[in-house]
Amino acid sequence: PRQLARYRRETGIVRQEVTLLPERTIMENLQFRYYVLGTWNGRVRRDLYRLLGYFHLQHRTQALPRELSAGERQRAELACAFAGHPAVIFA
Repeated sequence: PRQLARYRRETGIVRQEVTLLPERTIMENLQFRYYVLGTWNGRVRRDLYRLLGYFHLQHRTQALPRELSAGERQRAELACAFAGHPAVIFA
């Protein structure tokens, strides 16, 4: 179990279907990823904005997934996969 938890922390997965939490904003979806990884701290907020900027979503932080275009949802999914600086990303 401990090795499995470590593996999950070090792995990012990009899925074809969108797996964002529908009732949460894009920012909350990213924050949830860090919370699940157990890496939530003061530095994370800068990380979140950097990720959102990298994927051109900084203007959509308070949007729900259903309010995004298909391309924006894919980019939000990518941002979630990169959250926490995984060692490996499966796409």
